[in-house]
Amino acid sequence: TLHLLKRDTGEMAWIRPIQGVASAGPALTEEYVVVPTFSGAVELYDIEETRTLPEIYRSNGRVLIQPTVTPLCVVWPTDRGFLYVARTTQKGLLYRMEAKGPIVSAATYASPSKLLAASIDGYVYCLHATSGDEFWRFSTGESISNSAVPIGDSVYVVTDKGSMFCLNLETGAEKWSAPQVQRLVSASKDRLYCLSVTGRLTILDAKTGAQIAVMGAYAADFFFANAKTDRIIIGTATGVIQCLHETELQWPLVHVDLAEAEQKRRPE
Repeated sequence: TLHLLKRDTGEMAWIRPIQGVASAGPALTEEYVVVPTFSGAVELYDIEETRTLPEIYRSNGRVLIQPTVTPLCVVWPTDRGFLYVARTTQKGLLYRMEAKGPIVSAATYASPSKLLAASIDGYVYCLHATSGDEFWRFSTGESISNSAVPIGDSVYVVTDKGSMFCLNLETGAEKWSAPQVQRLVSASKDRLYCLSVTGRLTILDAKTGAQIAVMGAYAADFFFANAKTDRIIIGTATGVIQCLHETELQWPLVHVDLAEAEQKRRPE
C-alpha cells in the first residue's frame, strides 16, 4: 500500500494499493510517485490524479534500490547491471545503460548534467543525465557496492576492499587513492572524514589523500554519509544523535550549488 502525506502538516493526502510488492522506498517528483517492486516493474502514480491506473516500466532485473530523483531525471539500477533513466517532469523512459556487473548502489547526480553509477564490475560510469552519452568510465580493479560521491570538482569512490579513489569529475582521471577506507562520512574545505575498515574516524587531506589524524569512534554505532555539507553526523544504538563540525566552521559548508540546482528545476 502506498501512503502519500502532506509534507507541512503530516495529513494523509491519499492511500492507494500498489500492484506489485515494493522492494525499496518510493521516490517522489513534483508530478508522480515512483515505486520499485521485486519483479523489476517500476510503478508511477500521479500525485494529483488518483483515478488513473499507474504507468509501469519493465526493468531487466530486480530493483532493490530506492530510485534517485535529480532535477533532470529519475534513475534506478537493477541487480542485473542495468541503469534506467526516466523523465522527471513527465512520464517516459529516456534510456538505459548496461554495466558488466550488478549495480547495488544508488546513482548520484553531479551538476550540471552528469550522472554517476558504480558497479560490482569495478567501474565508475559518468553519463549525460538526459542523453545517456558516456563522458568517461574509470576502473578501480575492485568491486564497488557504495555510491560514487561528487563534491566540487572531484568524485570519491570507495571499493569493497577498502580502497578510496579521488577522481576528476570532468575527465575521470585519478587524482589519488588511499587504503583502509570503509566509507566517506563528510568533507570540509580541506579535509575528508572517513570511516576506516577498523571502525575509526580517519581524517584525510582532500588534495593528496594523505592521512592527517585518526580518531576513536567506538561509542558511535552509526555514521551518516553526508555529501551535502561538512557536518559529521553520528548516532548510537541507544538513540543519541550528534552533529559535529570543525571549530572554525560555525555555519555549514554546503557542497551543493543551490542556485544552480534551482535553475535546473525551472523549465526552459
